[in-house]
Amino acid sequence: MLVTGTYSKFLAPGIFKVFTNKYNEVPLIGDTFFNTETSDRKYLDSYGYLGFGNPEIVREGEEYPMTDTKPTPGKTVETTKYGLGYEITDELMRYDQYGVVRKLPEMLADSMKYFQDLLAVDVFARGATNIRTAADGQPLFSNAHVNETTGAVASNLGTPAALSATSLQAALMSFRTAKNAQGRTITTRPKYLVVAPSLEFTARQLLGTQQVLGSNNNDINVLTQEGLQIIVWPALAENTITEKAWFLLPEKSQHELFKWVQVPLDHVMWDEAKRDVVIHRSRLGAGGFFGGGMGMIRQRVFRTHF
Repeated sequence: MLVTGTYSKFLAPGIFKVFTNKYNEVPLIGDTFFNTETSDRKYLDSYGYLGFGNPEIVREGEEYPMTDTKPTPGKTVETTKYGLGYEITDELMRYDQYGVVRKLPEMLADSMKYFQDLLAVDVFARGATNIRTAADGQPLFSNAHVNETTGAVASNLGTPAALSATSLQAALMSFRTAKNAQGRTITTRPKYLVVAPSLEFTARQLLGTQQVLGSNNNDINVLTQEGLQIIVWPALAENTITEKAWFLLPEKSQHELFKWVQVPLDHVMWDEAKRDVVIHRSRLGAGGFFGGGMGMIRQRVFRTHF
């Protein structure tokens, strides 16, 4: 934290403590399934690698078969700096009858924290547009992702369908049958069912009841055996594109959704004596948000309904 000026040096310890306590109060939901990497560069290059095929029989004296480990075409990402600040006047410091000085850093912390989830949501909101594309030229969610080796076309964009047992089972089958660049079935299992707040109770009914919903028969609800974790992401409601959306994702180590941080969250406080004010500013440099190689054939981030 960079601090200059008499008033700022007096206020900085308390303000920074209030800010930090509020900022750490609630974890970022997006960090549950976004990989975070740091870099001091403005531009970042991200690459993927071809998946391996199956081992072959090796007889005595024969050479072992080797596979191609070269990287796939990559993607360059530019980080962007974001910031926000506020002023504390001399009068406010002297006559603060309602604790406003304490509330200001709390509000700034809440804004800077929540904004990072909004940036992550933007990746999903624009995921079916050409505003952001993978190295294969396709958006994040596409039915035309090209296999790097075989040239086959793969899809992680499901048929538009409201969240239901049928549509969720179809999304799960997409994971079961996904292939890597060598044509081998990917051993990736879905872990998170990410939903907007409007779908929270639908999701809990689908995964929390032992019997099939609305059925008069004694059929078991097979979805309860999938071990899916429901994540309700309030930030999805901030965008009209994602306010009724749901997504199926694996553990974040098994996909390439990234959040690159160039400038970690920091603070600057300084006096402006001519106006009798103290200024507190916070900034963050971040970018990217989805990653390298030819995209979703390996990543298996599945979207089926907006």
